[in-house]
Amino acid sequence: MALDKIDFDKIIVDTIDTVTAFEKTDGSIMFMLDEIKEGNIENGSETVYGTGKAGVKLSALDRSKTSKFSCTNGYVVASAMAAQTGSKIEEASEDNKFAVPHLEYKVTQDGTTIVLDETPVGEVGKEIPFIYKANADKTQGEKYAIGSVASATEFSLAPDTKTITLPTDVFKKGDIVIVPYNRETSVAKKMINSGGNFAKNAKIVIDATGCDVCDQNIKYHVIFVYNNAKVDGNFSMSFGNEPMVHNVAAEALQDICSVDNDLWTFYIA
Repeated sequence: MALDKIDFDKIIVDTIDTVTAFEKTDGSIMFMLDEIKEGNIENGSETVYGTGKAGVKLSALDRSKTSKFSCTNGYVVASAMAAQTGSKIEEASEDNKFAVPHLEYKVTQDGTTIVLDETPVGEVGKEIPFIYKANADKTQGEKYAIGSVASATEFSLAPDTKTITLPTDVFKKGDIVIVPYNRETSVAKKMINSGGNFAKNAKIVIDATGCDVCDQNIKYHVIFVYNNAKVDGNFSMSFGNEPMVHNVAAEALQDICSVDNDLWTFYIA
């Protein structure tokens, strides 16, 4: 059914469908959130009171109108985290390999050697600084340093074969060896949260689905647009029984380079 008018005064807003951030410089998409569990638009202003004798309020003047949008996405979006931290996402390749942390629990079959799953990388002769003999609860126990040859206090490493020769007369068959090291990969992405980089500014478009209060079969496209917003660099990452969610917020700013001082625009279409 084609609509020829919309009741702008009354609408049921059902779900937030997407939140899209656009670069201020060229209008390209910075990030998109499409599994919004919950969201909030908080608006406010500061009131400055003129007072008289005994502090009686004589006038109320409005100052500093504000608006902030926040939401929780059902999963982590790396591009949004990059905007929150002012970071760039870097991709590994054959010409740009990453050294990433790796941890192995290896059972020695003879008490003398173990063979790693990956090839350790790092300073030659110190690719694996330490190994540990696991306690009964699999926590780290006695620490042993790398050496050129295995001894009673040191182990040796042959990187080409990924073989560790264990300290002599320390381990027996069936013991667990904990081995932390870096491995190299050409298939990975990373971002660095640098102390010198901060959250970005963006244009934020919030797309939602609404319906008519009298006929809920009539659906509306509800849109909020923050033309100039500061992405909030304060966010938390919580781990628990459920998968991590992603909290994203942005605060509206008046654009001093525009003749308008709009904080946001609300559309029903």
